[in-house]
Amino acid sequence: MVNFLVTVVLAILIFGGATAIIAKVLGVDQQAKQNFYKLDKELREFAQSDKDLSGFLMILDEESYVAKFTKDTNLNLLVLVRRTPIGTSVSPVPVEPIDESQKRVYQYPSQCAGKDCLVLCKKLAMIDDTWTVRCDEALILPVSEKFIIEPFLVIRTQKIDYRKIFDYNQKVISTEGDNVIEITGAATSRRVPVNLVRKEKRDDGRNYISISGSSIQ
Repeated sequence: MVNFLVTVVLAILIFGGATAIIAKVLGVDQQAKQNFYKLDKELREFAQSDKDLSGFLMILDEESYVAKFTKDTNLNLLVLVRRTPIGTSVSPVPVEPIDESQKRVYQYPSQCAGKDCLVLCKKLAMIDDTWTVRCDEALILPVSEKFIIEPFLVIRTQKIDYRKIFDYNQKVISTEGDNVIEITGAATSRRVPVNLVRKEKRDDGRNYISISGSSIQ
């Protein structure tokens, strides 16, 4: 009887612990998912309001991003890196910094089916060393035709570490290209504050909205 009771108690503890872990993992995933739906709602309401600026707290899990893609178009970013070569024994004085750029491509998800879309990429991956990023698991929402959203990318990843890719002592001073801003390249926090900004009103009456935040510095 004692052995039986011990076995039952251990089974309950193990099952309870496993259930708690699963619930925690699913809870984290659901937070990012619900936050993505909330962003879509906030964008729709902001587009119909008279506001020019509104804040939003975006939630991202590790190795994920939120982005807006234009129909059948990749997000092409130009990563500008300032290299500062270190002096040698012959010339101990460091030479002038060198600015170099590297193009990175975020592939247009096939799940968008040839339309403008908002994407929550729940699992991203680098394609070899080509500086191309694909999305292996995505949640897609169509963009309303009642307003226009400028392409953007908010990313949280450790896969892209510029300081490991380049050999020099360098600093990434900006990341932008094709009207796309990479708001964060390696956010340590799941919560990333961004701004919804009304840029202009088009001749057809539709508001042109952008999402802005702090670029990598």
